[in-house]
This record gives sequence, C-alpha cells and structure tokens, in this order.
Amino acid sequence: MILTLIIALLILLNLLVELTMVGVSIVFLVWELDRKRKGRGFLDDMWAMGAVLLMLLVGHLVQMALWAGSFIWCGEFDSFQTAFYHSSVNYASLGYGDIVMSEEWRLLGGLEAAVGVMMFGVSAALLFAMLSKLIRIHFVETLGWRPGDHGAERPRDRDQSAG
Repeated sequence: MILTLIIALLILLNLLVELTMVGVSIVFLVWELDRKRKGRGFLDDMWAMGAVLLMLLVGHLVQMALWAGSFIWCGEFDSFQTAFYHSSVNYASLGYGDIVMSEEWRLLGGLEAAVGVMMFGVSAALLFAMLSKLIRIHFVETLGWRPGDHGAERPRDRDQSAG
C-alpha cells in the first residue's frame, strides 16, 4: 500500500511539472496572439486554438503513457499496448472493467481516473480562457464593443455617421 502511494505521488509530481509546462506554453501563445493581434483573422485564431488543443492532447497522452509505464514497472502488465489501453480507459474514467489490476495495485486505477478528470477540467478551462481572450480581442479592442452595449451602435458606426 505504501509503495502504491509513493508511485502515485511520483506520478502526481510529474503531472504538476507537465501541467506547468503546458500552462507556460499556452500563456506564451496567448501573449504572442495579443502582441500580433493587428491584422489577424479568423483562420489565425483557429490555428492558435488548434495548436493549444494539440499541446493539451499530447500532454494527456504523455500522462497516459507514464501511467502505463508505471503499471508495467509494478508488474501488472507485460505489454505496453495492454498497459496503455488500460491506462487510457482509467484516465478517461470510462471504467470498462475488461482488464482489472490485482488487489495490490488497484488503488492506482482510481488515482489515475481522478488525475484524468482534473486534467480534462484544466484543459477545458485553458481552452475557454483562450477563447475568451480571442473574443475580447476581436469584439472589444478591434470593434470597440463593451459589455452592456447589446443592441447599441458601435463607436465606429457613430463616428462615421457624425462625419
């Protein structure tokens, strides 16, 4: 039981390092978008969202592979393919139950599911934050709309009609 918790703690520490790296990458990408916002269009924004989504997906796959490697190291599985399948089912909280770990290491499956749920939540939050930033750039800074201007004339339209 103690060895199980030590392995889980090491994997969780790796998760924090990985989460930090992905977060720093995304913050840099959002900063870069903000810096180059003049003249950017919809396709540039979609490319940026796709890049962030790809970074997050790679982060999830790396986590699944690390969990699979730990399952092999513990002696639960002989092949990486089986361990990775089991890991992906746990990480995504699917819980098929077609492959079950021994009683000694069963706790790792639940811990992996908890980590997966948290990481998917963080991923969704990061994507939402980036989308909010892009909306703010386009609608507030580029078009001059402010919150509460629903149905009101845009400042650009008022300036043109006055001239």
